Amino acid sequence: MITPLKTLQDWQFSDYSRCFKKGKWLILATTLAGWTATDIYMQRIPNEYEAVAKIRIDSTRSNPTQFRESTSFFVDEGNFLATEMKMITSPLVLERVVQDYNLTLFPQFQNAENPSSVLEGMIKAAVVYKTNLIELTATGDDPHLVALVANSVADTYVGLNLEEQQKQATGGVEWLHAEIGKMEEKVVAARLALQEFIEQYGNIDFSEGQQNTTIQNLKDYNDALIGTEKELIDAAPQYLEKHPVVQGLKTRREELRQRIADAEQGILQMRRLSIQYDALKKEVDTLQEVHGVLFTRLNELSVEEGLTTNNVKVVSYAGVPEAPSAPDRRGAAARGGAVGMFLGMALAVATESTRKTVSSQQDFDALFQIPFLGYVPAVPRQILKIHPGRGRLFSDAPAAFTESVRSVRATLEFFLPDRPSAAILVTSALPGEGKSFLAANLSMALCELGKKPLLLDADLRRPSVHRILGTRQMPGLSDYLERGADLEGLFQSIRVTKEAAGKMDILPAGQVEGSPVDLLASEKFVSLLETLKSRYDYVIIDTPPVAPVIDSIVMMRSADAAIFVVRSGRTDREAAVRAKKRLVEVGEAKLLFGILNRHREEQESRYYQYYHYGPRARKKASP
Repeated sequence: MITPLKTLQDWQFSDYSRCFKKGKWLILATTLAGWTATDIYMQRIPNEYEAVAKIRIDSTRSNPTQFRESTSFFVDEGNFLATEMKMITSPLVLERVVQDYNLTLFPQFQNAENPSSVLEGMIKAAVVYKTNLIELTATGDDPHLVALVANSVADTYVGLNLEEQQKQATGGVEWLHAEIGKMEEKVVAARLALQEFIEQYGNIDFSEGQQNTTIQNLKDYNDALIGTEKELIDAAPQYLEKHPVVQGLKTRREELRQRIADAEQGILQMRRLSIQYDALKKEVDTLQEVHGVLFTRLNELSVEEGLTTNNVKVVSYAGVPEAPSAPDRRGAAARGGAVGMFLGMALAVATESTRKTVSSQQDFDALFQIPFLGYVPAVPRQILKIHPGRGRLFSDAPAAFTESVRSVRATLEFFLPDRPSAAILVTSALPGEGKSFLAANLSMALCELGKKPLLLDADLRRPSVHRILGTRQMPGLSDYLERGADLEGLFQSIRVTKEAAGKMDILPAGQVEGSPVDLLASEKFVSLLETLKSRYDYVIIDTPPVAPVIDSIVMMRSADAAIFVVRSGRTDREAAVRAKKRLVEVGEAKLLFGILNRHREEQESRYYQYYHYGPRARKKASP
């Protein structure tokens, strides 16, 4: 069962950074694609020009039907300006503009069924924040036309507003004439009613003095009545009821009571008539006053009718725009590039999170759980040349590659400290992972250190060591195992570097006629391996990949250790895990190490920074 790798939810910043560095070409490609596609699309969009005129609208204006100099019709300034904006773009204004300025002569209006609707699409009105200014913005593909439209709409609206106010002033004069005529009729009627009242009740004094006299008489009658009542009370013990004195007092009492009743009735009638008189008098005075105010306002309005002021004014006219306002091609292209970049980043993350290859030490450790010797970067083959009798390492390879091979060499020696000699098998899961090239360079790195290595090409099916090092393929190992050739005549030697005096021995594969696996499984091969170990410090064995054939499994039992080479970003995880399992379970590998080969430097930039450490002029490591 394959050990699961880190899920996307477990990713940290370093994981995203490594992912983006790894997918930088994809991100760059999607960024350029987004930029280019957006730019091409934006080039097809015609230029659009914009012209702006500004008008000022005061919310107060003179009102001919009011009796103040000016008044505000709108308490809410925002609603007032919103209403005016609607009026500016109303059909009444736009149709007048089309007619007065002959806009139908322009191509944009010639074929339109409703030119005012075309004009409505070109003009927009907006309030300038916290002011009573309105901006009229005209847009279109003709710079002269948009300037004409903005200015003509502004002038037309101002003119129509002035016409409306003049109509209101004229209508106010007519209304006042009518109201004055009605008021004169009411004044005459009120005067006639007052005159009829006076003629009907002319013998009644409504003055305040007369009312006070009547009230005083009523008080005197009440006092006299009280005195008479007292005298009757005093006369009762002295006289009989029919006595002339008693009868006289009673007669006087009745007279006083009658006078009091008559006086009270007179006071009530006087007050009622006085109220009616005052009401009629007040109505006459009020109507006369209103008549005078209306007549005064009529005289004022007759003068003001020719001096009507406009509460709308053009603040600034639009000029002919010199440069287009839209489209924003640079901004759109930049946004397209940004979208492409984010798409590339998303694709890089999706690719990395769903990939089935091994591309980092974290992946390697999670999958194989074997000692990791290190990374080996890819080497451009075009910078390496085959020199007969000399290898392809230190003289030509970049410093990062040579130093990484030295690091692998040092780590390998750390794990094999006390062995006088060791047979190390180099294999991989699948073909094309660079195991042969790595085996050859590891052998040369050991030779550089002063060790005595032998590079044994045991890949009898597809040998490649001779091509890598520029040596002969035959005779070789197969000749010894299959045809009994003399071992001493099979070795070849190469110089590791131009400066080094030491040489490295190679035992090539030769030409196989029979079954390679039978030759490698034979006792003769096992005996040969022991002989070679006695003569060399290291026997580096290049073997076939594990997945296609069983050759490496057979040789694993005779080797002291094995290096499992995995090509970064290419080797299938499932195939690599199965190959490693076969080496351990079937091949009974004693020691199994791992290398991540052809690893791109940007994938683990911090890992390779050490190899570039040193003077800037130094381009290659010293051998």
